[in-house]
Amino acid sequence: MRKVQIKVTRTETWFPVYEVPDNMNDDDAEDWISNQAPQEVFDDYTNKDTLDGMTDIEIMKYFLQ
Repeated sequence: MRKVQIKVTRTETWFPVYEVPDNMNDDDAEDWISNQAPQEVFDDYTNKDTLDGMTDIEIMKYFLQ
């Protein structure tokens, strides 16, 4: 048996729906949401129904003893 050091990376993405004024283009809507949206938009637990998570591992080249 041997020991290896790994790097674990977890990426989580969720897809909340937020209402913005009709006349906004996508860039304006993104600014609006960043500045006006309630904290729930950015909360993964509140949006758990749309949460998509991915975990990757990578063997590190150098093992530190």
